[in-house]
Amino acid sequence: INQLKAYDRPIDKSFRFCISDVFKSAQSANISIAGKVETGSVRIGDKVCIVPSNEIGQVKSITLPNDEIGLTIG
Repeated sequence: INQLKAYDRPIDKSFRFCISDVFKSAQSANISIAGKVETGSVRIGDKVCIVPSNEIGQVKSITLPNDEIGLTIG
């Protein structure tokens, strides 16, 4: 496994995020999603299109385990 080469993820392309899990809040209508950034980048406040439903959402926060960040890059 140490000999596998990591491939480059193009950050100049459109933001693509593979969703692996969805969490719904019991107290509000907000949802949280977990997954992996494949290409592009996103910042807090950016609007994103959820496909295939074509719903528009806004990024409220970006977190890594035990850390909150303001930008993520593929």
